[in-house]
Amino acid sequence: MTKDVISVLNSLLMEEITAAEAYKRVVERLPNLDIKAELEELHIAHSKRAQKLKRRLRELSSTPSSHISRRPSMDLVLSGAADELSMRVLLFFENLENSVLSLYESSLSELDNLSLSMVQSDLIPDQDVTHNVVYTLKSGMAPLAKSA
Repeated sequence: MTKDVISVLNSLLMEEITAAEAYKRVVERLPNLDIKAELEELHIAHSKRAQKLKRRLRELSSTPSSHISRRPSMDLVLSGAADELSMRVLLFFENLENSVLSLYESSLSELDNLSLSMVQSDLIPDQDVTHNVVYTLKSGMAPLAKSA
């Protein structure tokens, strides 16, 4: 059981590391982006969740993974018209946030009681907030894109 729980927690950790790194890369490559401050906050939120998962893995006497789950390609997001850049970035991150949330939700049945409690009471609610921030930012930009 513990081996399976560790595997699931490491998958969640890799997903959080992936998200944090993606936000960091966009902020570094696009320092003048109009939503930079929000993206920095989202990077911090994913980094904090990654730290909580690492802590839980250490409690289970496991070495936390330091790998990302996949390296999302930023080339398509960063190419194209500059006036649509923020919207493309937000669409990319909306898909990423959906993926992270989906993984949390699909992993619940595979967790031990302490890990389940942490994920349900702490990590999923925080991930919901992160997801909603991206959705709200994207929704706020949609009328601007239509009026342009």
